[in-house]
Amino acid sequence: MREIFSVLFPYILILYIIDCISYVKKHDFLFVSNFRGYFKLINSGLCIKGVSPLSRTFLSRKNPVLFTSSGIYLPTSEQHCQNIFYRSEDFTFIPYHDMDTFEIDGKRVRLNHGNFINPASIPYAKHIGSFIQELKDSKPWKRRDKIKAFLDEANDFGQIENHEKSFTIPFFYLKSLCIFLFACIFIILPIGVYANHSVYFNFPIFVLMILLIYLTIIIMSYTVLGKIYPEEFDQRLNTMLSVILMPVAAIHVLSYLTRDIYANFDPLAIGRVLLPRDDFQGLLRKELFYIDQAKTRHDPCGWSEF
Repeated sequence: MREIFSVLFPYILILYIIDCISYVKKHDFLFVSNFRGYFKLINSGLCIKGVSPLSRTFLSRKNPVLFTSSGIYLPTSEQHCQNIFYRSEDFTFIPYHDMDTFEIDGKRVRLNHGNFINPASIPYAKHIGSFIQELKDSKPWKRRDKIKAFLDEANDFGQIENHEKSFTIPFFYLKSLCIFLFACIFIILPIGVYANHSVYFNFPIFVLMILLIYLTIIIMSYTVLGKIYPEEFDQRLNTMLSVILMPVAAIHVLSYLTRDIYANFDPLAIGRVLLPRDDFQGLLRKELFYIDQAKTRHDPCGWSEF
């Protein structure tokens, strides 16, 4: 069995490194914690995340819809993928009274067959889809207050701070198991395989211990997901399949479980709570610059209400 693990270990290490590589889309915000628990922001491109078994990642996306009292503005695919500035010519306006068909399909919200909204996650797709339906069914003079309440909720610092605290205990046990699994695979296993005293290493018992830890992490992860997303079976299923199909993901399973916890919140609000002060101020200055640029542009569509 020692020979088998001597062959498998490099592949386990490579798979773990691959699982730590992530691609962040242009309008996404990925908040990643380091070994000491401090967060950094990754705006776009390839990145390394979740190397530590304690690492957490939170994904957020700029609001894919601009709400007004008369309708919504959807960014075109070109604007969403390339242009960082708000330009009225990059948006399609859909009045509420022209919304004939409305469907939530996984991570996408489909309007009038040909228009799609692409939130960052399944829970946020349902969240924003139900809100659009609520605006559509509301009286025009009530929509402004509903939009304000929706945006206030997305920028509620207190709710962001308290959200994860409700999962402190199950996260603590998962962290302990992940640290133990990390130590077993990347510290104890290499010693057992490559050290001179490997003859004394009991591989069958070691494998059994690894399996028990792995199964415990899987069961606890599903239980935690049930508390985080009690009504989103698709979200729970997708997350668990990601972990099961890539077994090394169990080592840093927290980065999978926490990924969409803050999907309903604005990236700036998340940054205000998680990022160091200097990093947040840099993010804030950048977003204010984009807004100032949008104000100076010609606005033929009249979406200055946003």
